Amino acid sequence: MQDREHNILFTRPVGKDLIEKAKEQGINITVVPFVNTVSAPADVIKILLQNISEYDAYIFTSTSAVTAVANVNDLLKGNVYCMAGATLQAVSEQLPDCVVVATADNAASLADKIIADGKVKKLAFFCGDLHLPYLPQILKEHGIEVKELEVYNTIATPAKIDVLYDGIVFFSPSAVKSYLSLNNFDHRQVLFAIGNTTAASLSGYKNVIVAEKPTQEAVVNSIIGYYKNG
Repeated sequence: MQDREHNILFTRPVGKDLIEKAKEQGINITVVPFVNTVSAPADVIKILLQNISEYDAYIFTSTSAVTAVANVNDLLKGNVYCMAGATLQAVSEQLPDCVVVATADNAASLADKIIADGKVKKLAFFCGDLHLPYLPQILKEHGIEVKELEVYNTIATPAKIDVLYDGIVFFSPSAVKSYLSLNNFDHRQVLFAIGNTTAASLSGYKNVIVAEKPTQEAVVNSIIGYYKNG
C-alpha cells in the first residue's frame, strides 16, 4: 500500500461499495457533482416513441438515456447497440425486452461494430442535448440513417473547490467544462477519466489516466493501481 492516504474528488456520485473499497487502500473519495441530468417530460418522450417500430435498432451511450426511456416505456422491444459497463447494465435491467446486439467501450468502436454488422440502415439514437456528434456522423458517412432523439438534458452544476485534491475524476466532457468554469487544475494533481472521449476534453493537461473500461469500478481500480505503483 502507498505510504500515505490520498484524497480524490469525484465529479459525480459513486457507489458506497466502491468508496469503501478505495478507503481500504488509503484512497479517500469526496463526491461533488458537477453536472446533473434531467429526463425530458414524459409526454415529449412518448411522442418520440410513437414511430419507434420503423427503426432497425436503437443506440444508447448513457444510463441517463436508458432511464429516461424506461420510465416512459419499460416494455420497449428491439435490438440495441450500447456502451459497455453501466449503460449495458442499465439496458439489461431497465429494458429487459430489448436484445443487446453489440457493445463497445467508446463511441468509435461502437460505430465500427454497427457498420461491420451490416444489418441496419435506420437507427434511433437516444441521447442528451449535449451529446457529441461523432457517433451519428460516422454512421451517416457510411449510409446509415440516424435519428437523434433527445430524451434528457444535462445541466451544469459548477462549484468552487478550495481543497487541493490529489486527484480528480471525470465521467464526461460536460463535467470537465463545468469544473473549469470555476476552477483550474494544479500541476500536482492527477486527472482520471472514465474513457477516451472524456480524456480528450482534458488534452493539454499532464497526468491524465484513462480507466481500462468505462465503469466506475474500473475508474476506482485505476486510482488504486496508480497510487500503489507510484
